Amino acid sequence: NLAVELYKTDLEVYCHRGLPRFTRSRSFHSRADSAYLYLVRQCPYLHTLMIRERISSSTVLLLAYTGKNLRYFHLRKNAIILKCDWPKSPDWSDEFYAWLKRSSRSYSDMEREVSQILGFRWYALNDKQFKLTHVNLNFQYYYDGFEEAF
Repeated sequence: NLAVELYKTDLEVYCHRGLPRFTRSRSFHSRADSAYLYLVRQCPYLHTLMIRERISSSTVLLLAYTGKNLRYFHLRKNAIILKCDWPKSPDWSDEFYAWLKRSSRSYSDMEREVSQILGFRWYALNDKQFKLTHVNLNFQYYYDGFEEAF
């Protein structure tokens, strides 16, 4: 949370490259799902997100729904747990929560919904594709530099 507070007005790219070298818990409370959602909510200029850790399919949908400026969204298919493990938020309508639960049941439903939200064909990557994915850290989507004041 400290990193988000320090960089929320500047952060454009957040990436974890490569494959994890250790196993992670499948438990919702042991995973970073809520931290990733907090990151996307607090960083409005975030356009690139690359996650190698385990997250649920419902988290994938919430990240796409919340990250209005996401243009590059890279996830490992092997790390996605097909499950809606988020409790219903008071901010969500019954229809929204039903959509979240229904769309979290299969990879094809999740990928179709994320594609619709982002406005382009999106799919989760296999491990080989994920390892080969290049992220351009020098590309500045929003910021062109300071203009000198005269």
